[in-house]
Amino acid sequence: MTANGKNGLAERGPVFIVGAGPSGLTAAYRLRARGVSVVVLEKRDRTGGMIHTHREQGYLMEEGATIRAEILRRMEKLIPGVSDTVDYTRIARWNEVIVYSRPGLYKELGQFQARQAAVTSRIQLAGVFRSSSNMCTATVAGERAAAELLGQLRAPRRRFAAV
Repeated sequence: MTANGKNGLAERGPVFIVGAGPSGLTAAYRLRARGVSVVVLEKRDRTGGMIHTHREQGYLMEEGATIRAEILRRMEKLIPGVSDTVDYTRIARWNEVIVYSRPGLYKELGQFQARQAAVTSRIQLAGVFRSSSNMCTATVAGERAAAELLGQLRAPRRRFAAV
C-alpha cells in the first residue's frame, strides 16, 4: 500500500465500511472529507442501522437508539452545516409529561407534538402507584419503575387528562 503525501492516507483501492448506521456513515463522511475513496456495505435497503422511522396510524414513530438532548449540540458539530437544517420544537421537559400509549392518545396530543414525534416504546398502562419514593407503573407486562425511563421522580406532573 502506498501513502498519499498530502494526508498520509492509503491511495490503493477504496476503504470498505460495513454498516450504514451512525458510526459507519460518520466514518465514511470523515474519510471522504480527507479524499479517501469509500464503499459502505449495508444489508438493508436503508441507512441508519438500528435507528429508523416507520409510520403508524398516520404518525412517524422513531425506533432504535435515542438521542439525549444534552449531547445533541455536540453531535451536530460532527457534520458542518447540519445545524442549519434542524428545526427544533420544544414540547415539554422530560419530567413534565408522563404519557403512555393508549388508543386515541396520539391523536389527542397531536397539537402538542412536533412534526416527527419520537416514541421510544409502547406499553399498555394498567395503573400508576408509589413505591417508596419512586413513582412506578403497572403494565400488562408487569410492574416497571418509571425512574428507569425518566430518571428519579418524586411525583408525576400530569399535563394531559387521561383518555
